[in-house]
Amino acid sequence: MPAWARGCLPRCGVCPGPRPMTSPGLPAVKDLAIEVVEIDVNSDESVTAGVAAILAKTGGTLDVLINNAGIGLGGPIEVQDMEATKLLFETNVFGPHRMARAVLPAMRAAGQGQIFQVSSQLGRVIIPGIGQYSPTKFALEALSESLAYEVAAQGIEITIIQPGGYPTKIWEKSTARAAALKARTPQALLDAYPEMTAGMGQPGSGGGTTDPMDIPRAIAEIIALPRGERPLRRAVHPGNKPQEGINAVSRETQLAMLGNSPWGPVVRDVLD
Repeated sequence: MPAWARGCLPRCGVCPGPRPMTSPGLPAVKDLAIEVVEIDVNSDESVTAGVAAILAKTGGTLDVLINNAGIGLGGPIEVQDMEATKLLFETNVFGPHRMARAVLPAMRAAGQGQIFQVSSQLGRVIIPGIGQYSPTKFALEALSESLAYEVAAQGIEITIIQPGGYPTKIWEKSTARAAALKARTPQALLDAYPEMTAGMGQPGSGGGTTDPMDIPRAIAEIIALPRGERPLRRAVHPGNKPQEGINAVSRETQLAMLGNSPWGPVVRDVLD
């Protein structure tokens, strides 16, 4: 299942997103050079070629990567067959990993860089019945924090963005995927979870009336911060942010476990 990337040139970075964009669809911004580079984050070849094309145009520099590609597919965990499971992990976990591996050499050579991983509040808290979405976002959270410690000494910073619900196309597309999954699932298995499978494939009003631009605004604010002051995590939503309590406990636990170890200075640098 393809996801897509936007390469903003010059020296703006690569911004993978969940749907294709073409130049006519971009807002007109005076004196801002924007070029679109299509990347399927589920393809090693596409990622390698896309990032190489961007680096060729920027003279080998790349300042910011925003890993925003992500999909959802509701239903109980047992109902998630291997086709659905592989699709979500491929897009939500392996895709960001591919992109990070593709851009890190250029950032390392420059001695600086910023990677944003767009996770979710459901990468910290769990709601039953949403399939492999939370498992993939939990995986992305762990991957990203580990990477943050490992690349800190290279001048590269990682920030995990944790949005709440926003009214984007993810809901509509998730509904279509859930309908397809339901159609190929044996009725006996669906009947084992009647409350969670009855609505699979039915349109809903996910995301409410919140403004999705909250997320790029938060990212822009963090980019503008001086190096060394950018947070490891940022919860984004005008309403409740249940993940913040878990973030705080996780931070204290990491410091208690590693603060006095050889990793201590790096862990404190990332978390403080």
